[in-house]
Amino acid sequence: MYWYFQIAFLFILEGAQIIKRSFLVKIIKQAYWFLAAAVFGYSAYLTWAQYKLWSHQSLSKYLLPPETSIFYFIGYSLWRFWAANFVALIFSALFFIIAKKLNKKFGERFFENEEILLGSLIILACGYPIFIIYFILLLASFLFANTLITSIKKETYRVSLYYFWIPAALIAIIISELWLSHISRWSSLII
Repeated sequence: MYWYFQIAFLFILEGAQIIKRSFLVKIIKQAYWFLAAAVFGYSAYLTWAQYKLWSHQSLSKYLLPPETSIFYFIGYSLWRFWAANFVALIFSALFFIIAKKLNKKFGERFFENEEILLGSLIILACGYPIFIIYFILLLASFLFANTLITSIKKETYRVSLYYFWIPAALIAIIISELWLSHISRWSSLII
């Protein structure tokens, strides 16, 4: 798929987060829209390439108009190239809305201002089903860090997730592409 792009994009974000946080705060909205355009642009390219491929094959051209309804190709393309991105976009939007409401309700003690959009951006960057692994890794790293720091300081301490978002996403993508993609059960999750 496009996991090299995902890794490169997240490394650039991580660099911006570490080197100059104020720069990340400035560009986070533009980065979200750039990523959405890139993800759905890639889906459009794959749809176009599939149409071209089928139209030049002797048997598969019968799956295209005028031999078959265009709705077959549209359904195939939507399911094959667009569905996983729509699922990721929906979960990204849901995370943004829910996190924003919860953060406001509890006096903004869970997330920093740009952190909600960063989390939403990373869900979209991971895509479906990788964001499932991402949430598990994020939760595990948060619990581990909290437990470790609480045991060292000997008092209750809550770690901020701010610097966990991007590394957890990078690890989730690498695990998915290098290990989980070879497991048949994982492949059945992919739309």
